[in-house]
Amino acid sequence: MLILAIGVVFALILLFVPRILGRSMGPMLEQYEILERRFHLKRKTYTSAWGQGIGERVSLSGEFRGYPLTLYDHSNESDAKKRIWTTLAFEMLYADELELVLNPSFTESDSRYSTDDSLAKIDSSSRLYDLFSNDEERAKRFLNGPVIERLSAFPGEGAFRLSKGFFEYRELGRMKDASMRNRYQDAMLLLAEMGDRIEELVR
Repeated sequence: MLILAIGVVFALILLFVPRILGRSMGPMLEQYEILERRFHLKRKTYTSAWGQGIGERVSLSGEFRGYPLTLYDHSNESDAKKRIWTTLAFEMLYADELELVLNPSFTESDSRYSTDDSLAKIDSSSRLYDLFSNDEERAKRFLNGPVIERLSAFPGEGAFRLSKGFFEYRELGRMKDASMRNRYQDAMLLLAEMGDRIEELVR
């Protein structure tokens, strides 16, 4: 009898948990659907062994201005604190070994990318951002480009990183409303312009 009761409890969990999780992902999926249609992106759902709706992950992929892109959310748990980010990544393999971390002043602390000893802080008179790089000369030329003017008008709340041939923009949390979606649409334009500038620098 006990085994039967346990079986019923697990059955109920498997029945209702996916519905609850599905409702929590609903706003994000609505925003993803708009991006799918507007930019002709493709959605991919990653299921888990626990069943439909439990631990599922959703990503969008496609191309914008010639750059392959991916949009996805991911998490990390440290110091007993779980953080969820949404990342937009543009593939820029021509950047080779060049690395940049761009943390604007408006960026939330948990959205900022960390840096290590391989990246030096690049001196700048601007208070709009902190820039770190493994190539000071190219980073300073990057700062002198028109991209910085665009960055000063960017309404985002996240940070940027170029690493291993991928230029990323990320914010804390899942994309659950139109204002966040609009910021990511602006980030698409900015990443494309940054990518064009990086291509000039590495020629």
